[in-house]
Amino acid sequence: MAVHSLSKHFQSFFGRLNPSPAFEKTAASQHNTIRGLIEDPKGPAAELAPITFLQGSYKQQTAIYTINDVDIVVLCKLWYPGAPGGFGKSYGRDEIFRIIAAPLFADGRYHDKVRFGPQSMCVKVDLGIKVEILPVVFKAGNADSNAEPFMLYRPESGKWENGFARYHQQWLSIKNADNRTQGNFIPAIKVLKHIRSLLGLTAVSFHIECLLYFLADAVYLGGPADYLASVFRTIAAYKPEA
Repeated sequence: MAVHSLSKHFQSFFGRLNPSPAFEKTAASQHNTIRGLIEDPKGPAAELAPITFLQGSYKQQTAIYTINDVDIVVLCKLWYPGAPGGFGKSYGRDEIFRIIAAPLFADGRYHDKVRFGPQSMCVKVDLGIKVEILPVVFKAGNADSNAEPFMLYRPESGKWENGFARYHQQWLSIKNADNRTQGNFIPAIKVLKHIRSLLGLTAVSFHIECLLYFLADAVYLGGPADYLASVFRTIAAYKPEA
């Protein structure tokens, strides 16, 4: 255990690391408005009966400094692969994106801020805070909107692939519980993302979260001076290939 806990220093550090209430308020306002437009049962996207939910750093409370992006998953009432025999209308990736973006193009607040193309992974809306909208569909054989995986389109491979969002969030929350890591798991994620930013690294948040998830719970016990040193020692003990 650390001889000097450095409590005041870490309190100050995390106070500067966490997004301010102003950023949280702005992010909440934007995602609520956009989700309402997309889910509107009388709106331009209604034919796909979309259901929206959040993913990413904002949802998982792992954002640092500012909340500069909000990730919205849009689950459309479509299945991949479709039913054999070609029953019903078939929607391609481009048409799905067009329909999901239609409510935003029709709204004066957003119509000139929407961006996507044939190789886009998401529909992006630049509002200062960037909103990334990921259209996805059900996996064949599943009709439960709460079950995963869903199917998302990878433009670089030209294929539909399994995707997860809510399961990922649930596992992070379980790992962060007091009886497992004393609530230190999420702060550790923020610290590594802070180091990533300082060093200009390109590791995506999802990969950082997965790496830290697989470290033993005991690594996260104690005060910040203890658990952060333990996290760094544990990671450093592995070769990059591992």
